[in-house]
Amino acid sequence: MTDFQSLQRQFAAFIRDPHNTPPPPGCDAARMQHYHQLFFNNFDGVLELAYPRLCAEVGAAPWLELTRLFFQTVPQHSPYLSDVPAQFAEFLDAQTAQSLSDGQIELAAFELACFELKTADDEPRRTDEADQPPQGAALKPTWVINPDTILFESLYPVHDPNWDPRGTAQTPTFLVLVRDPAGLVQTYAVSLASARLLHLIHAHPWQPLAVVIDALAQELNQPAARLLPLAQQQITQWFDAHVLLAAGVAG
Repeated sequence: MTDFQSLQRQFAAFIRDPHNTPPPPGCDAARMQHYHQLFFNNFDGVLELAYPRLCAEVGAAPWLELTRLFFQTVPQHSPYLSDVPAQFAEFLDAQTAQSLSDGQIELAAFELACFELKTADDEPRRTDEADQPPQGAALKPTWVINPDTILFESLYPVHDPNWDPRGTAQTPTFLVLVRDPAGLVQTYAVSLASARLLHLIHAHPWQPLAVVIDALAQELNQPAARLLPLAQQQITQWFDAHVLLAAGVAG
């Protein structure tokens, strides 16, 4: 290891944990403390932006304890602050220094999904083979799922601002998260049947609606004729909400 690499490691170690790490030789301690606070404030700021409800739920002092522990113990390999919230979610799952309820962990997962949708880049997305019609297939249906869409399942009503994350698990909640044309993340609660419909549309792109409905009817043990008008109504609503887009529009 070169002297410069050694200096870099000492600098990074002090920035993460200045209370238990000496500053690098020849560096001004007060200036190094300023660097530490600058770096930590950036981390804490992006985490508060990504997890506003969790931050408020945990409380100011425990939140600061969590973020400081994360900053001190989790090495950061990405140069982008936008990647920090995902690492924080993994940290919350693994850490034992602070007791969080299962509901709070689920709330973190929900807020991370919303944050990642909101901050997704605007570059054209790669088109997977599954997004293309098979050779010789009729170009129907003429819609695809918006790539800025997430189907989120939880045992907790994480989208409800009045829900208590310290409570026990409840009936499964199915949410469709989508970034709208204005860049805002919209959340729609859907039924199990609608969640499965969206999953089947994603799993079987370019299949006629009748084929998708038949598969859904078999899963739910319901007549396909009964499900068809409900599915058509749901698809219309998803078009209005930008969950579904006309083929060729996505990405």
